[in-house]
Amino acid sequence: MRIGIVIPVLNQFQKAVDAISSIRSQYDCEVKIIPNYREDNCLSAAWNAGLRWSRERRHSFTLIINDDILFAPDTIDNMVHSFLKLETGKNCVMITGSNVRNLLSNPYDILSYKTKSKGYEEHPDFACFMVRPIISLNVGFFDENFIPAYFEDNDYHYRINLRGLKAFSDASASYFHYGSQTQNASQSSPVVPPMCFEINRAYYIEKWGGNPGNEVFSNPYNDPEYTFKSWRPVSSEPILISDSSLLNNLLQIPM
Repeated sequence: MRIGIVIPVLNQFQKAVDAISSIRSQYDCEVKIIPNYREDNCLSAAWNAGLRWSRERRHSFTLIINDDILFAPDTIDNMVHSFLKLETGKNCVMITGSNVRNLLSNPYDILSYKTKSKGYEEHPDFACFMVRPIISLNVGFFDENFIPAYFEDNDYHYRINLRGLKAFSDASASYFHYGSQTQNASQSSPVVPPMCFEINRAYYIEKWGGNPGNEVFSNPYNDPEYTFKSWRPVSSEPILISDSSLLNNLLQIPM
């Protein structure tokens, strides 16, 4: 069994090295760095590139992670075991790790952390998620209209549910996520400024008829020409903002 580990890296070079050094598994792991610092891709495009690479390499699983996490010794293997356990009976197509940052005073304590918790919740954590590399055949690729990031995870989880499939967070797969490191490293020019967040939210509402958790449409854009797997070509259509409160929020953001 072979696992492809995909890490999009924008500016957290040292933490990405730490993440790689924390990898432990009984399985053969191959790491792919997606150089967003050079290619300037949106996060969805980086994830899609990782899926394509992992599929070409014929990996059994693809593990996609943020560049600012650290694994516990048994995290990866527990994710694999949980995936195999839930794949058939529970229609599971995604297993994610469980962030234990609030339980540790020192990030590096995770390197010897003994996981005690067990159980699954349908609240996937896209900072550390495992899928089959062929998931694009069932659910599609990640929507690259979410630029540069935010809401692409909500979009994919909703599409998984539309397909009648499941994504679970695995309490036995502990990891430490520093959180907001990419954003904090760019104080003078935020990676995801407020306007981008609101534009992505507006696009999500246009696509699904409501905010995450309040979606209405079963077809993207309420258009039967589109299936849950598909999305419009990037930037081919204007974002229509019909929510007056959202429009007011956009207008109040300083340029």
